[in-house]
Amino acid sequence: MNNLISGWWVRSLTVVFGLLLAGVTILQQPRVGDALLWRLDSWSSKPSPLQRSHVNWHLAHLTDRAPHVPQGAIWLLGDSHLTSIPDLRMAKTTNFSVGGLTTRRLTAQLAAWPTLQTASVIVISVGTNDLLNGTSVELLTQDVSTLFAQLPERAKLICFQLPTGMHAVAPETQLTRVRSLLHDACTRRGNASTLEVSPATLGLPTIISADGIHLTREATDRVIRNLDALIATHTIR
Repeated sequence: MNNLISGWWVRSLTVVFGLLLAGVTILQQPRVGDALLWRLDSWSSKPSPLQRSHVNWHLAHLTDRAPHVPQGAIWLLGDSHLTSIPDLRMAKTTNFSVGGLTTRRLTAQLAAWPTLQTASVIVISVGTNDLLNGTSVELLTQDVSTLFAQLPERAKLICFQLPTGMHAVAPETQLTRVRSLLHDACTRRGNASTLEVSPATLGLPTIISADGIHLTREATDRVIRNLDALIATHTIR
């Protein structure tokens, strides 16, 4: 009897460990993990403990990577609109984006990444999580201004605009206001371009997945194509 009980416990623990390992593996995949986290977070206050833990874990990992980023690299900074772009899809890119990251949280993290100051191009995507967490457009305007002021002036800045059609994030009228503030901040900063993300600019009838937040895989591929073209024409001052 004792042997049977011991065997049952061993098998149960093996199954539980296997499920936990599988869950961690899934959450580490940007597209799958981010989508799952947002569905779970829909039942919690913003930002939820799960989301904060997810962001903190990834930021710690990126901080370990930062000293090894070469000079003149192309940095991808911001939220989950950029997490699905692999480093190797575009030459000399390093992806430091994290699903769930807000503008203010990104700003606080920059001091831990001193090699960012040697970047040749910075692609930045912010605003989506601020809206999901209830940040007002007025406060977001201040946060974006603070963030841009800390980016290296020498680097070319490419501002990734909020995609159209994110019905789970905010009404389109509010999304339009945020696009306007991002465009204005990019223009004031100088040495910057804006990457518009819409069905028209990507040449697709639909660009947002069923969750109402994230880009579809095909839309992400088109974004990569447009980013490649934009980066290829940049001129460092």
